[in-house]
Amino acid sequence: MILSDKFPITFLVLFFFGSVLFAQKKNPEPYQPNRQEMLERYRKAQLLDSAIKNKVFKTNVHAHWQKNGNTFWYCNVLKDSVREYMYVDVARGTKQKAFNLEKLAVELGKALGKPLQAKHFVTV
Repeated sequence: MILSDKFPITFLVLFFFGSVLFAQKKNPEPYQPNRQEMLERYRKAQLLDSAIKNKVFKTNVHAHWQKNGNTFWYCNVLKDSVREYMYVDVARGTKQKAFNLEKLAVELGKALGKPLQAKHFVTV
């Protein structure tokens, strides 16, 4: 009776250590995908890229800190390459649009004597 109670534990311990020792190869060969596998991976990556293109926005913030150390601005690239500039005041805990890009384009267009589109402005 005592032997039968210890048998499952002994079996599990031996099975575990045997599996670990068997699983450890001395020098495993590095995996080298063949040409067809690589082409398939690139095809799947391209499908994934085209599936999310113009659907995922505002994924990162590249903060441009002001000298006071409490505020910064950054630019979001939205659908159709439209840019949105944001101004953040960390001390106050506020975030707002830095300026009205459409209004700026209209006023600059008037000054230059030709129409401008805000979506064509670039970040410096």
